Amino acid sequence: MIAIREKFKSGKLQSPHSNPYTERPPRQGFMSPANCPTEIRENDVTSDGCTQYAHMLAWPWSLRGIEASKLQSYRGMTMNRISLSLIAITTLAISALFAAPAYAQATRTWVSGVGDDANPCSRTAPCKTFAGAISKTAAGGEISVLDPGGFGAVTITKSITINGDGTLAGILAAGTNGIIINAGVNDKVIIRNLSINGAGTGIRGIHWLAGAQLTVDKVSIYGFTTNAINVAKSTDSDLYVRDTYITNTNAGIVMTTSAGFVTASIDNVRLDNLAGNGIEAVNNVVANANNTIIASSSANAVIVSGGSSIVAVTNSQLYSNITALNASVSGATIRVSNSNLFQNATAFNLAGGATIASGTNNKTAGNGGVGVPNATLGNQ
Repeated sequence: MIAIREKFKSGKLQSPHSNPYTERPPRQGFMSPANCPTEIRENDVTSDGCTQYAHMLAWPWSLRGIEASKLQSYRGMTMNRISLSLIAITTLAISALFAAPAYAQATRTWVSGVGDDANPCSRTAPCKTFAGAISKTAAGGEISVLDPGGFGAVTITKSITINGDGTLAGILAAGTNGIIINAGVNDKVIIRNLSINGAGTGIRGIHWLAGAQLTVDKVSIYGFTTNAINVAKSTDSDLYVRDTYITNTNAGIVMTTSAGFVTASIDNVRLDNLAGNGIEAVNNVVANANNTIIASSSANAVIVSGGSSIVAVTNSQLYSNITALNASVSGATIRVSNSNLFQNATAFNLAGGATIASGTNNKTAGNGGVGVPNATLGNQ
């Protein structure tokens, strides 16, 4: 080993790889062989700067020949990689910190006039709109209203209750539909204690396209250019409208289905100042209007315009309309009992083959026209 070192010091020993960098001067900070004490160079006893030189003697020839510039480049690349890794980790951490949290759907959610749709829609962190809350509400659940506010138009695609009980809960739907219901075939939807305002340009207050059952309870609908409640179905369905006020729209409640039947119960509903019809049954509708007031319609208070439809009017008031009861096509049927028909331009209008059956307990006065019922309801 000593002989090899002597050859190295004399310059007779070359790298086995003929690396030209082996002839470079000693790196700064290392003592050269000539400056190291003989006993250190001979016996590997190291001290001071000769410590590093002695360690260098044990390195492979190829590593000892690396230039300082290449070592510096290597260090730079390593530091760059470390820096990029730290940046990537920091970016992921920040993204995770600020990412919108995912909330499980709740059975009851809440909206508030000062809420935020980024919230989980809880009692203490409510949402701002019905549309924001509905995605966080489980099927069959309920959206409740904390305080007065306008909560925006909404599309419903599942069983749900929207309830504004105890406060002033509104939907302003200028230029659009207030509520669209396009739910599953077995879904049941309840709309309760809301004010739906079309602001004179809204299209429909409630537009029901699909679902098994719709309940409209204690709702005010006004300011729409077509129908306050529009039912356009393709399957059997049940409609319940009660304790509801419809005014200043084109038409009130219009119902039709292309398959099955719409069965409707309309109870304690007031419709007035309408440009069109109050209640219209088109195709495959069986409806009963009880304890209902229809006044100041520029068309018909009640019209059956489909030959497969029947409407019964009981305990109701029909006054100051163009026509009170109109069975406008063959096969249409209207049954009226214990109701008052006053001051209408025409009390009864019948198409050929249509039927208006009257009980003996109705009252009429101040009506024009010459139409009369063509059937009588029997007493049981």
